[in-house]
Amino acid sequence: MQHEAILKLKPRPLRLVYLVKTTTDLINAVTLYTHLWGGFSNAIFPVPNNTNQSALLQHALYSINPDYIFLPEEDLPVDLVEVLDQLPSCYLKLCSERVEDIVSINDDLLGLPVETLNSFSLR
Repeated sequence: MQHEAILKLKPRPLRLVYLVKTTTDLINAVTLYTHLWGGFSNAIFPVPNNTNQSALLQHALYSINPDYIFLPEEDLPVDLVEVLDQLPSCYLKLCSERVEDIVSINDDLLGLPVETLNSFSLR
């Protein structure tokens, strides 16, 4: 017996967020985003310094509902890790070399490892 399934898909660009802590992180974010389609779907946020800023970032992240959150090379504050653990996003810590690799291949889902697609772990 055969069954037919009809899928109605609405393609959209990946929603990406890059958290920056240093000038190098910002340069990496801009480098990556200049090679990706997405417009306002590609947000860049500074790593918050206090609880009020963490609350604002949490609200922004819930509003955007990103598919991927790129983390800075340096460790994140514990309160921010707790916020990120509540989101169903995939996390990837990017160094400058990795950004250059992604930019150079640019045609294979950002060159992101497949195993991160269903990963909800921050580590």
